[in-house]
Amino acid sequence: QSHTGKALAETLLKVATNYGIKKRVVSITCNNATSNDSMVAELVFDLPSFEGE
Repeated sequence: QSHTGKALAETLLKVATNYGIKKRVVSITCNNATSNDSMVAELVFDLPSFEGE
C-alpha cells in the first residue's frame, strides 16, 4: 500500500482502535514529510483528543 497521508491515517486509526487507545492519542511524532502532514489533517477528525498541529 502507498504511503499517502490517507493510507497512513487509516493504518494509525486502525491500530489505535485495536489497542483501545483512540480516545487517548494526544500527540504524534513524525518527520516533516508531506504525507505526514496529510495524515495529521485526516486524523484531526477521527481522534477526539488529537488537535493536530
